[in-house]
Amino acid sequence: MTIALAAAQLVEAQRIAIRVPPDETEQYYLVSFDQSRASEKDVEHWMKFARSGYYSAGVSLSGCDKSAATRMKKDLESTRRVSDQLDSETYPPQLWLGAQEIRFAETGALPKSDAYGMPACRATAERASHERSNGGCSVIGNWTNCILRSSAPRLGRYPNAQFKAFLNEKGIRILKWEGIGD
Repeated sequence: MTIALAAAQLVEAQRIAIRVPPDETEQYYLVSFDQSRASEKDVEHWMKFARSGYYSAGVSLSGCDKSAATRMKKDLESTRRVSDQLDSETYPPQLWLGAQEIRFAETGALPKSDAYGMPACRATAERASHERSNGGCSVIGNWTNCILRSSAPRLGRYPNAQFKAFLNEKGIRILKWEGIGD
């Protein structure tokens, strides 16, 4: 019993906690890991692939007018830089939706099909365009959600179980997730 307790304390003594990403951002993970099984640099790299990690960047829909389009373009450029770091064969680009939201903020028009050319969410797109022409902006979020739902079968779901198994294998524990609106 004493040996097992001493071994457990030794293992726990090798665990450290870090914030990922390390800089002051609104969204971050607090993770702990065993230094004998992974380096801090490796943990930071692997956590970029977490469901709400670095590579999940996108465009923040921040309105329906031209000033919102300017803010959203900055988000799109940032997302494009992140996306360019990934192998496009393994990680298909997710920039289409953001570009459509910017186009909507600039012109009030939404496409009649989704990123794959399939008719999707046409009625919602027409309602959003009509609402915007009358000064409203609430339906665009419904259109975005409709596109995401209709694209899910082609895009696939985030591999939660596989990522959790990977973290467990590496001895990484997510202690806290802090996100916008959480």
